Amino acid sequence: MVDRKWFVVLALCAAACGGGSSSASGPAPSAPTPAPVPAPAPILTITELTAGVFGAGGGPPNGGSSYPTLGQSLVITQPYSYSGVRFRWLDDKGNGLSLAAGASMTILTREYLGLARNIGPATPGFLAQSVRTEGSDYVFDEGVVLNTGATYWFLENVIAPKSLVYATQGNVDRYPGGDYYSAASVSDPFVRVWVHDPSDRIDVNFRLSGRIR
Repeated sequence: MVDRKWFVVLALCAAACGGGSSSASGPAPSAPTPAPVPAPAPILTITELTAGVFGAGGGPPNGGSSYPTLGQSLVITQPYSYSGVRFRWLDDKGNGLSLAAGASMTILTREYLGLARNIGPATPGFLAQSVRTEGSDYVFDEGVVLNTGATYWFLENVIAPKSLVYATQGNVDRYPGGDYYSAASVSDPFVRVWVHDPSDRIDVNFRLSGRIR
């Protein structure tokens, strides 16, 4: 004859061990919290020139309808690479100049003395075309990268600012490594600008900005 106390022990063990057909289930694990998206790096000035005080280029000369197209070469002296590239012309007080509707700019890695309207992806040294303008800025795609120690040519290939740009005197090189370029219209070739002598080194006020990579 089986002692009833064994039934009691077995029943208590089954209850403690979760015996039977039902089983307890805990709460479902929660999904991991996604990591916050880091804010983009700030736009910083990479290089600029503000020493120009002489009006040059800009709107239609002598009341005409044709705008000159302008350019400036520059060198990246900071020890970084940059993306988020923006370029603007500055007046003699450091303010950005208004751009005409449809204005467009190209970055090249070598000097170009051809027609402004012919600049494109097939141009030797082509790096990028502006994707839009914002206020005074020519804005380039985020994927465009400028590297330390490199020289770049920023050339307009549609039309220029609505007002004068401001140039330095040619007898003092205020921006070593850079030069001012201009074409009388999109149908004319670019030339390096000089006034009294081909040895003149003239630059115009500008600001290049971007994000450190």
